[in-house]
Amino acid sequence: MSRVKNKYPAGFISLTAITLLCTAVYIVTTVSPVLESWSEHLFGLSSDLSLPSVLWQPFTYAFFHASPLHLFFNLAVIYVFGRSIVLFGNGRYLLPIFAAGSLSGAFFYIVFYGLMLGRSSLLVGASAGALALALATAVSTPKIRVDILGFARMAVIPLTVAVVLLSSVGLAGGNFGGAIAHLGGIAAGIGAGAIIRRKNTLVNERIAVLRKELDRLRRRIDISGYESLDENERQRFIYLSSIFS
Repeated sequence: MSRVKNKYPAGFISLTAITLLCTAVYIVTTVSPVLESWSEHLFGLSSDLSLPSVLWQPFTYAFFHASPLHLFFNLAVIYVFGRSIVLFGNGRYLLPIFAAGSLSGAFFYIVFYGLMLGRSSLLVGASAGALALALATAVSTPKIRVDILGFARMAVIPLTVAVVLLSSVGLAGGNFGGAIAHLGGIAAGIGAGAIIRRKNTLVNERIAVLRKELDRLRRRIDISGYESLDENERQRFIYLSSIFS
């Protein structure tokens, strides 16, 4: 397992697993209408908090989809933004972001659609998790350009806005519950992106301080020789050189 992790960048396995799982579930459940209906009622998210299914549905509904177009749109968003997260060194956050977006979407759906509006229906789809990945990418790395399935490259902010607008169509249409869940994913993505950006800023600041320290020690060695360093400075020089070699 460690060899696999070393071969692929952090987050690649998670991105692949989410894509394959969603695809496999859709193929298997559409073998027959009876199986599709049964699986959606068992694993889709119900807004009425029925027991015991409420214990697992917030974790399973994201891997079921209502149509090929529904599946394709979500997987496209997951791939485009998930790949960007991986390529820009934030891959370790990919699965937690997707999970947080899905769970936040479930929370919004149950609380605002089920409890506050008193409506009852089933929710399926990875849209909340996909939107969380999109918003996290836009917030954490707002200046990048994103590759769109190999066809074009686009600035991440306008692309994210376009994706959010497309996902919000349900607010004025028949998928009001889904649109509410999307808002949960968006909220989770913004929060995750802000945390990642803050962490990356702190890391970059720490790296800059360490690099300045190494440069200072190198200048001393150039001017006065390695012998001018005391034992602690020598150990520090060796350590810093190993980091930035």
